[in-house]
Amino acid sequence: MLEFKWDDSYSVDNDEIDGHHKKLIALFNEVAKLVEQDKTAPLFSSIRVISELNVYAIFHFQEEEKLMETGGYPDLDNHKELHQSFIKQIEKFKEDYLNNDPLVNYEIFSFLSDWIIKHIINQDSQYMPYI
Repeated sequence: MLEFKWDDSYSVDNDEIDGHHKKLIALFNEVAKLVEQDKTAPLFSSIRVISELNVYAIFHFQEEEKLMETGGYPDLDNHKELHQSFIKQIEKFKEDYLNNDPLVNYEIFSFLSDWIIKHIINQDSQYMPYI
């Protein structure tokens, strides 16, 4: 199975945020299962994962941004923009699903794998000294 496993090198040295990232990785792994199952996955599975991803990401981003603000992270505004682009992309996936896009699970999979590598590992590590 295509699966992303947590590695301590992804840690931002904050148990709460690391826990959030682990949850986002778990949601990615649910999408990976949907991709693997392809047409045998129940229809409601995709929208459930999309909805949960949207709600959890909003919660996570708010908590992460509070910590960055409290710590005086100098690139906070840019980081917030990255978060907003994530939310917009998830909303697009919801539209794609509602429009019966047969590739939506693959698109989510691709987007999240890129996000985990580029954002969690590269971007989030930059605020570590501030939280």
